[in-house]
Amino acid sequence: MTGRIREAISRIESAHAELGHHLRRSVRTGIFCVYDPPAPTTWVL
Repeated sequence: MTGRIREAISRIESAHAELGHHLRRSVRTGIFCVYDPPAPTTWVL
């Protein structure tokens, strides 16, 4: 599972470098997949 999540983040990073970098820093995998950004995140759509 971890490998597939990392692979997906790599594909996202190829299309949108800033978002991919954020996800690489913020998503941790193991027994659970956790989104835990190092700083508060404000999303703008």
